[in-house]
Amino acid sequence: MLTLAIDTSTSVGGVAIVDDDRLVAACALNVKRTHSERLMSMVERVVSDSDLKVRDIEAIACGVGPGSFTGVRIGVSAAKCLSYTLNIPIVGVCGLDAMAFSVPSDGTVVSMIDAKHSRTFTASFTYQGPGKEPLRICDYSLEPVSQTIEKTLRLKRPYLFLGDGSLAYSQMLYESFGDDLYLMPHAMSVVSPCSVGVLGNVMMAAGHFDDPALLLPFYMRESEPEIKLAGRENS
Repeated sequence: MLTLAIDTSTSVGGVAIVDDDRLVAACALNVKRTHSERLMSMVERVVSDSDLKVRDIEAIACGVGPGSFTGVRIGVSAAKCLSYTLNIPIVGVCGLDAMAFSVPSDGTVVSMIDAKHSRTFTASFTYQGPGKEPLRICDYSLEPVSQTIEKTLRLKRPYLFLGDGSLAYSQMLYESFGDDLYLMPHAMSVVSPCSVGVLGNVMMAAGHFDDPALLLPFYMRESEPEIKLAGRENS
């Protein structure tokens, strides 16, 4: 399936076109500009550079978060609009799953996205083989890094950590796991639109599709205004 993948959940935003598990084209940027300024131009570029037309796209795979509120909202809104306009199926892909999808390991794979204040969005997985969804063995959670470390120590060694959260708190991880720790470098530790696209195709091949009218960002937390509003209402 020729699928357009979109992810703008973190500072590294990008798009890709994948044909089943084959990469056709990709564009990703880690620059200090809002995703709304560059997203549609990236879509146009990868389509044009692939000698395709937008109407050739057969499906949309969309990174739904967690991550930046604004970033996730931009990507999900654009993906839903394209799904409606082109009348093609869409599937939402969790960024934590996408990071773990293509990382082989005999032990435990831990995806961590920095949520600031010594907390991360996290989930733990075991690798099931090429072309298969990673098996999640711990629920998605937003928690202090110390709590993630405590839970992971009870799981199978070695421990492979990836994501900007693992890099932000790498010293804590090294002190806790020592020689059992494998830490992916930054360039290989992001939510890749390629992984979002290929995992999206795997999910759709298994019959998993989303209704674009019902697809929502996977924030995993309330926004600061919502937290402040709840505080005022409870006071």
